[in-house]
Amino acid sequence: MAQFFSGKRAAAEEDRLEATAHAVKARDTETHEEDNIFTLSDDEPPSTVFLEDLETYKADPRAPCGVNDPDLQDPALANSYSDLHPLPAGRQILPAFDPQGMAGGDGTDLKGGRVKFSSWKRHLRHMLADNSIGALMFKEAEPNFINPSRVSPLKLSRQASAGSSPTHRLMSGSKIAVCVSAIFCSESVVTEAVKIGPKSERMRKWVSGIFHNQEWERFEAIMCLVFGEDVMYSQITPKKAIAFQTMISPDVASSSKDADHRFTVEAPADMFSPIPSKSPKKASPSKPVFKSKTLLAFNDEIPVYDARKVVVDFQADLARLDQVLPRFSGEIPFSSFVVVGYSASSYQGPRSGSNERVAQLGCNLLWIIVCGTPVLKR
Repeated sequence: MAQFFSGKRAAAEEDRLEATAHAVKARDTETHEEDNIFTLSDDEPPSTVFLEDLETYKADPRAPCGVNDPDLQDPALANSYSDLHPLPAGRQILPAFDPQGMAGGDGTDLKGGRVKFSSWKRHLRHMLADNSIGALMFKEAEPNFINPSRVSPLKLSRQASAGSSPTHRLMSGSKIAVCVSAIFCSESVVTEAVKIGPKSERMRKWVSGIFHNQEWERFEAIMCLVFGEDVMYSQITPKKAIAFQTMISPDVASSSKDADHRFTVEAPADMFSPIPSKSPKKASPSKPVFKSKTLLAFNDEIPVYDARKVVVDFQADLARLDQVLPRFSGEIPFSSFVVVGYSASSYQGPRSGSNERVAQLGCNLLWIIVCGTPVLKR
């Protein structure tokens, strides 16, 4: 059974840490919007993070992995899962909202399972193999970059944030984790904020995408595990795409183009696996979770980098992307191979069609690397 443990302050530093703790708590106090929106703060994360403020998962690395499924593993990646930390079965991330009311539906029929990695060599023939395989195989890099599908949960923790609503943010060591995931881009709204729905004047930017087979099963297991939930809800479309978003705009009338621009690229028929993920096994009851901050406002520029002709060293380059990669211009075409950088947070939010408040997973968009794009059919 999973256990949680906390550290202790050194007695010699007790007085100094007590004073710092009061300052940090005062600075971290924030308000929380109640309609699935994160609160933006210009404050930096606390410079001192106390061990007793962190809850870290402790598990037996020799235990069998509950999400390992050879039927879902791409032949090119199958051998890479054997040395990953085992994760428990029974965790799941589900759509939080009625698909008809969600902004960001890609409108394309993508039936069956998630993305088959080997299909990229036929779909994006000119994509650099070092970038695609490097993105999928990446685990972690200093100071706080992690691939949730590959990193050990022992490296992660959740930190509660002060505020009126319970919130947690995903931590790597003493820093807010910057998650790094490779996805099939199903929608790009990153150059200009658009209205989130036909009856709303509120706006935001986002990119949506579909994970690769087996990478998703590990992603949802580790997110639920570290945040202390069996089931979480997030911005997921019926086509299995999850949204990485900026903060939403204030609830005031704004002028903007609607989110009706889309590319006409067709996804190859063999791009997606016909094998659906197996239904998770029933898990034991878990603890409630909490809320976090986002980093980018709806009108902030989203850094989008172009790695179509440059090999990315995922161990060394993530902390210096502006120095090693040019910027990508315009919206990202549908079915591109992209790597998304984001922070993750959990909070209690409404579920569509119900007054029930459930554990929500927020993927807070920070930056994007474009590794490959298709030939567009105009």
